[in-house]
Amino acid sequence: MALKYLGYADLKNIRLSDYLEQIRDLVPGNDLSALDEDESCIFEDAMQFKQGCCNIFAIALKEIFPEYEIKILHGLNKAVHIYCKHKDYYIDVSGSIKNDLSFRYSLCGDYPSVANEETYDPAEDSTEPYYEYRLAFAKALILSAGYKHLYRVD
Repeated sequence: MALKYLGYADLKNIRLSDYLEQIRDLVPGNDLSALDEDESCIFEDAMQFKQGCCNIFAIALKEIFPEYEIKILHGLNKAVHIYCKHKDYYIDVSGSIKNDLSFRYSLCGDYPSVANEETYDPAEDSTEPYYEYRLAFAKALILSAGYKHLYRVD
């Protein structure tokens, strides 16, 4: 059962511009000059952590909550999603959910039974362009007072 789960519209309304000060504090050297030079280096909203850069959000979760494990879900011969798992909970940018079948359906559509979960090694992720900015945005969101309860499970 979900503690609270953010949908598409919710994620689109979580804007990078609302977190610039927190991001500045989290980026090495407090340097946001790349944002001025190339707006595409980071995202406008949190939806990218659901589709495209879920790995970065999972890494941020793991850094903040070291007891979480980073997992990758494979579907029909491809990676479907990267997220964290702790106890019986699945945690990603949308929040935390306890029901395995609901989580798999939300990611794999009509084929949740073919999904295969494995431990994910994020070792090469830090080489992605603008990694530190994207990671800082994810951490700022996780640590914010309005959303932290979505990601902390005991």
